[in-house]
Amino acid sequence: MKNIILKKLGTIVLALLIGVSVFSLFPTVTKAETTNVTWSNGSLVRILGNNGDADKATVGKTSGKWFWEVSVNDNRYDSITLIGITGETGTLPSTSWDIMAKYGVDGQLLIRTKNTSNNILRTNYGDMFGGNDVIGVALDLDNDKVTWYKNGISQGTSIAKPSELAGSQVFPLIYNGNASEKKLTANFGASNFKYPVPEGFLPYQDSGSSTTPGSST
Repeated sequence: MKNIILKKLGTIVLALLIGVSVFSLFPTVTKAETTNVTWSNGSLVRILGNNGDADKATVGKTSGKWFWEVSVNDNRYDSITLIGITGETGTLPSTSWDIMAKYGVDGQLLIRTKNTSNNILRTNYGDMFGGNDVIGVALDLDNDKVTWYKNGISQGTSIAKPSELAGSQVFPLIYNGNASEKKLTANFGASNFKYPVPEGFLPYQDSGSSTTPGSST
């Protein structure tokens, strides 16, 4: 009887050890650990006024690979709603085209950097987006790249280079070029994203200590 009990205990211990070993193979996603990142109004929701109103996040980044989502909170497919990145200089809101790289509702990418003076580069990039779409932004400062996602689908690595923005930091940006108000809601990682985080990226407001699962998991 004693030997049977010992064998059963050994089997249970072995199963637990195997379970721990298997789960250790899979990285986990942890909650963001930094102070909440918001728009300048202290909220994740921002109602942009008429043409030229814009805003950027309260925290910038200098390195790393970061992801966030911006939801378009109405059903209107207005002509100029822009979601992108900008440098640390410039005053917002502004009626001028600040230094930026922006993915627009018409599917075009608009780029103006410290190297292009006042010229704006417009190029076809991704699918059109509008009411109730969710735009994800994957900012890769380690490799000087940025990729936009529409409802979880990558639009491809863009030609925009974050290093060409003015200043040492890069910020999430939203811009309204319409005559009517536009409501946009950001998720920098305070809650679950609607779509998967790209492999190797962290929620924007994370401290950098979390890990994201690889595509194989």
